[in-house]
Amino acid sequence: MQQIPLNPNGGLTLIPLPTHERQAQRITQIIQEKDTPVKNTLVDIALPKWGRRSNGEPFVQLSNTHISGHDVMILAGGPGTPETLLQIMLILAYAKGRHARRISLVTGYFPLSRSDKDEGSLELALPGLLYRLFQTSCGGNIDRIIVPDPHSPQIVMAGGTGVITPVSLMRRLLAKVIDDAQRLGRGRICLLFPDDGAHKTFAKPVYSIIEAIGIESTPIFTAYKRRYNSTTTQHLGLVTDAESNMALLADSLVITLDDEIATGGTNISVAKALRQSHGVSSVWAVATHGILCGNATERFSAEDCPIERVYITDTIPIHDRKINTLIEKEILHVVSWVPDLANIIFFHHWNMNIREMR
Repeated sequence: MQQIPLNPNGGLTLIPLPTHERQAQRITQIIQEKDTPVKNTLVDIALPKWGRRSNGEPFVQLSNTHISGHDVMILAGGPGTPETLLQIMLILAYAKGRHARRISLVTGYFPLSRSDKDEGSLELALPGLLYRLFQTSCGGNIDRIIVPDPHSPQIVMAGGTGVITPVSLMRRLLAKVIDDAQRLGRGRICLLFPDDGAHKTFAKPVYSIIEAIGIESTPIFTAYKRRYNSTTTQHLGLVTDAESNMALLADSLVITLDDEIATGGTNISVAKALRQSHGVSSVWAVATHGILCGNATERFSAEDCPIERVYITDTIPIHDRKINTLIEKEILHVVSWVPDLANIIFFHHWNMNIREMR
């Protein structure tokens, strides 16, 4: 019988926030089935009990079972509603109070990430505040915060050196999208970054994947626009490496690449412009984080919607959300990041380099 190696961080325990319980179960299964580089990694799941007192105040119950002396990974993610933020801070406090040996946080979507910079005299940048609140909740003992495809570099810089760790999911996502396009015989493919921020974030993994699958000649465009604030922009045109690429847009499938899709308004306006001004045959929208809030479902379901398909990951869990209609109509396609997340947690638990794993 193989002896399980001693982990200096203690046994691995997952604490899922509400809606992340299924994610925790799948991660546990993947890790416990792994043969390399370390076998027999046991995983425990500690489930908090949430409630609300008669006066309206929330409470949580969580014992020290599987937490005291353990390597604790908290699973969270989603828009930073007051309820979500409070849940994260309460569980961080409980992990500290129950004497976890190490505390880390996975937030599939970093809360309040749209407020990543000052908006004149109206809004302040909030990632730094949020980081301090999280650290204060557990006495400054967060070892690492793992964030897939953060909205901007300011989010990573808001934390202490090496604490907020970004990971890229675009390779997995784009590989699936291109495979679908080729399998369906969609002809010429063009890729489009909707702004310079998306280009800076995703250019490296995008060029890597198209080179790996032998389509490095794929035309790539970046839309340039004037941003007045976090909600108002004006689209001005497209730029590309070669002027001859512009002629290749006609009758092509354009795949737009971004970090998130919220209401879908910006995505749809870009798709309309591509169809009307450049004669593209179809548009697929690809984004890591499917927020899909407001009237996004109605917009993408509309008969005159210029976007044929939407691809997202499940960094924000998709169950118990009103987006099943889009999935049933085969408009929305979800690529799970749970296999990646399981590997990330496994590498972190055994003190291996997450970036090398990616």
